[in-house]
Amino acid sequence: ENGKTGILVNEFDVNSMAEEMIGLYQNRDKMKQIGREASKSIHSNPLIKDHNDKLADLIDRIKG
Repeated sequence: ENGKTGILVNEFDVNSMAEEMIGLYQNRDKMKQIGREASKSIHSNPLIKDHNDKLADLIDRIKG
């Protein structure tokens, strides 16, 4: 959810992306809140958690 669990910008709009990143850097409380909400969202959604677990396993296998 934009502004709650992350920040959405247009894919190739590097200026907007940079502005949002700077804004979060300057507002550490907002950055931390978004991080907490994103973490809760991921851990409460079994499909996302399963996907992340599979991705982590794949990365571990690639690393050897």
